[in-house]
Amino acid sequence: MIHPKSVTQSLGMLLAAASCMHAADVPQTTRYRPAVAEASDEGKQAIARFRLPEGSKMRLLAAEPMLANPVAFAFDENGRVYVVETFRHHKGVTDIRSHMDWLEDDLASRTVADRVAMYKKHLKEEFPTYNVEQERVKLLEDTNGDGVYDKDTVFAEGFREPEDGLGAGVLARRGDVYFTCLPKLWLLKDNDGDGKSDIRKALHDGFGIHVGFLGHDLHGLRIGPDGRLYFSIGDRGINVVSKEGRRLNMPDTGSVLRCELDGSNLELYAWGLRNPQELVFDEFGNLFTHDNNSDSGDKARLTYLVEGGDHGWRIGYQFFEDRGAWNSEKLWYPPFEGQAAYIVPPIDNLGNGPSGITYNPGLGPGGRFPKTFFVADFKGSNALSGVRTFTLDPKGAGFRMSSTTDFVWGMCVTDVDFAPDGGLVMSDWVDGWAQPGKGRLYELTWPDMAGRPDLVETKKLIAEDLTKRSVGDLVNLLDHADMRVRQEAQFALVTKGSEGQAAFESAAAGKTVKTIYGRLHGIWGLGMLARKDRSLIASVRDLLNDPDTEIRAQVAKLMGEIPDSDPAASARLAVLLKDESHRVRFFAAKALGRIGDLKAALLVRDAVAAAEDKDPWLRYAYVLALSRINDRATIDAMITDERPAVRKAAAVVMRRNQEKSLARLLNDKDLAIALEAARAIHDEPVAEAMPALASLDLNQARRDPALLRRVIASNVRLGELENAHKLAEIANSSQVAAPLRAEAIRGLAQWGEGRPRDPIVGVWRPIEAHTVNHAANAFQPYAERLLEDKDDEVVLAAIATARATRTKMAMNALKRIASDTKADGRARVEAILALESMDASELGTIVDSALNDRDDRLRAEARRILARLNPARTLKLAEEVLASGSLREKQAIIETVGQLNEAGAVVLLESWMDRLLSGSFPTPLQLDLLLAAQVKAQSTSDSKLAEQIKTHSDKKPAGDAVAKFRECMEGGDAAAGRRVVLNSTAAACLRCHIVQDKGGNVGPVLNGIGVRYDRRTLLESIVAPDARIAEGFKSIVLALKDGTVVAGVLKSENAKEVVVVTADAVPIAVPVAEIEERAAGISAMPSDLATKLSPREIRDVVEFLSTLKSSDGK
Repeated sequence: MIHPKSVTQSLGMLLAAASCMHAADVPQTTRYRPAVAEASDEGKQAIARFRLPEGSKMRLLAAEPMLANPVAFAFDENGRVYVVETFRHHKGVTDIRSHMDWLEDDLASRTVADRVAMYKKHLKEEFPTYNVEQERVKLLEDTNGDGVYDKDTVFAEGFREPEDGLGAGVLARRGDVYFTCLPKLWLLKDNDGDGKSDIRKALHDGFGIHVGFLGHDLHGLRIGPDGRLYFSIGDRGINVVSKEGRRLNMPDTGSVLRCELDGSNLELYAWGLRNPQELVFDEFGNLFTHDNNSDSGDKARLTYLVEGGDHGWRIGYQFFEDRGAWNSEKLWYPPFEGQAAYIVPPIDNLGNGPSGITYNPGLGPGGRFPKTFFVADFKGSNALSGVRTFTLDPKGAGFRMSSTTDFVWGMCVTDVDFAPDGGLVMSDWVDGWAQPGKGRLYELTWPDMAGRPDLVETKKLIAEDLTKRSVGDLVNLLDHADMRVRQEAQFALVTKGSEGQAAFESAAAGKTVKTIYGRLHGIWGLGMLARKDRSLIASVRDLLNDPDTEIRAQVAKLMGEIPDSDPAASARLAVLLKDESHRVRFFAAKALGRIGDLKAALLVRDAVAAAEDKDPWLRYAYVLALSRINDRATIDAMITDERPAVRKAAAVVMRRNQEKSLARLLNDKDLAIALEAARAIHDEPVAEAMPALASLDLNQARRDPALLRRVIASNVRLGELENAHKLAEIANSSQVAAPLRAEAIRGLAQWGEGRPRDPIVGVWRPIEAHTVNHAANAFQPYAERLLEDKDDEVVLAAIATARATRTKMAMNALKRIASDTKADGRARVEAILALESMDASELGTIVDSALNDRDDRLRAEARRILARLNPARTLKLAEEVLASGSLREKQAIIETVGQLNEAGAVVLLESWMDRLLSGSFPTPLQLDLLLAAQVKAQSTSDSKLAEQIKTHSDKKPAGDAVAKFRECMEGGDAAAGRRVVLNSTAAACLRCHIVQDKGGNVGPVLNGIGVRYDRRTLLESIVAPDARIAEGFKSIVLALKDGTVVAGVLKSENAKEVVVVTADAVPIAVPVAEIEERAAGISAMPSDLATKLSPREIRDVVEFLSTLKSSDGK
């Protein structure tokens, strides 16, 4: 698009860059003044780059300095906006990827206090800096009625305690403002009307026991049709005690919770989520979220949230390089045959940056896009971010995605919601991942919405205090076209006592309302009343016979919340287990489970059989019902039932109830059922059943890698002599795949070490160090055979075990490997190290031989061992190696010299540093020399080395990020670099990039990048990503001399013209001579990536990228 330029201004900061705090109960005496950009026309001009739906228009409602760094926002009934601003993003709230040395402590944390203690332990003098910047809530108001916000007030600030996370959620209703800033859920009130909160009450505390990932916070505030407050937290975990004294402990996953509006009756609603940033209800009371992916080839999950559902994610998966079972067992996939049965699967996969989400309430925008969801897709670059839409259709007891579109594009949207007037409002982070110090609110409308009577009426009704209306008026409003009005009318009727109850009963029966929605609000209103007087549930009992499918479903759903103890209700619900509608069956089963009638257990079992495991949502409901009824006789019978669907359901029921009888299904002839039992026993875990899993017959265990992996892990955990022998049996079996044999052997190698995390789920679940003699006893009979195995990984694992157990009888085999020039180089190196650890008498001779071997890896390792045996001789060899050795050998000898405790080592390093300063030291070795010199300077307090290092650093141009890392340009290990790119949690490259057919499509494809760019450019892309942005990913705004603005994505440019693809997907060639000013967006690459990788890792990544020469990444 081309728009007139309203005011000529510098555009140098037009497209800057990226996210929150803790309330003190006592007001601050000093006003907090964070860094916020000054006012400008940038927000208006940026509209030119947005890609908008046909016929729509976008207007700027507010911009910096009225708001900055917006994470979430919410309207109150008067159209005022509460905006959550973050200023603690990496300034008091950190990310474990920046502190991977904290990881074990972080995963071990079980309370918020543990997390704070960890901060103090690791941060030391830096700890006070976590109490400086603040999170706050801004209130924006339109005082002159022109539809644009002109007044801003700091509604609440001071959220800055070390334990505080990012402020990430806000909800305003009738004077109550709910604010989420972990570890607390806050209720804020402004009683004197000055726009500032004067009451701050923590409703709950204990959210966020881990550091985890930045942004995996407390958020998602939403009032449901049942009048309760729903909210969500990412996988930082919870350990919360409710007002009633119940402990809710879900430490290693994300979850959804709910409570009454006063904070009472807090419940865990669903779990197994990674970062469900926002929640949304549709008009039928179904709850959804769009859960973030883990940046390892998986995709974000569009999820139907069901009470009591486990959606599969655990925080430990994040820290496996390949995400472990999360990827290998396809736990994030939509429903497929053979899927893990304990999870409630996602509806579908969509995008990879979900943030805010909302649903068309009926009249937004102007009645367009009915039954449509709108989700903010944030990817750290405005060129790649925007708002997506999708629609759903019923599928069994769940849903399927029926359509999806890129609705608004070109904006870093963090949240999205409908204004009272029906416009779609979006909060704009502006650009990048870091705090931009800017922020905007935009509204999308259509021209025909202005002054439309139904929209004007809706806005008026939303603002009105409906409790002052008559019961008759309120009943009429239950049929309103907008669900916000309907819901407020329902809530108002709740306050009308017996009149309201009668009105709800009539509405639920369809006597006084005209639409299905009016009937639903009647049912939901009765549910709100019945939570206080359970006898009222009887008033809807007859509606279980209603001819309308949705009415039957909703009444059954209500009875799943508030059980009806009358036998007539159970009898009717039992009939509904055979209803033609899977949705009705779903809620009927849950209701029977809540009632807990033992007689219903057999009926639910029969329903399981009839469903034949074809509907995962239906299976979940039946499982939940059976687990709650918990009839021992029925479950026992299910274990031996001839129907596979029944036995599989039994496995999941027993998983939920932590039953040792799971062991009875381990030998099931149906592999999926045996695996389900193994998952339950190991992953939950069910300790009493674990010995049975560990001793599972190998013929059964080897049928599936996931099953055998859990057999191996169980033996490692139990740690008795028989468990060591079981691992040896697996390792020695020719019927087991080599990777699993190697895994079993590595279990023996680590027998005496212990480990803090579970090898399958990855969560903190310590395994004690076991008696090494047990591992040695089990390994010895097979040692020679395993050391001569045809598979290199098996041999490497066997060497490690021989070394760990000091198996002397393996020494001859180790010597053969060390001297075998045809053997794998890694194995030869490890064999020599093993021989060294066992004090082999011939070690000197073996090392001498290795020094002259043709394999440079072996030569390099031999010199490291020689340094321990004969450091003086190593020093004499150093210059020779530096002159004539391979790159690998040269780098190794430099590192080795840095570790020598010989006076000559310092002298040698000083001489090499002189060469570096004179420019004569080889470029691929410079990083190794600097690292070695730093180690030696610190360990010896050598002033000359320290001065040489400083001189070298001072010679680099100030402000040149690439020069700062220039030693990382050459000399890397491509294989190690590949591991970083594909597997590093800290780097998370696959979140955005595709390389060798893996990863996301947010950033440029890396295949072939080694041809397109030289090493300096590759290094620059890592350490200074904003300096050069790939074509097709760079936003640009051009201010032209004729007063117009051209905005879009830069396609190409040369000395004569700049080609910009506008929001209309039209390429426009702009002559350079006509450009007055230009501003470019920043890179979506994290600007702090260089701090998350070591210098060696950066060098390795550059080396790997330089090898990607072809379009397939090979």
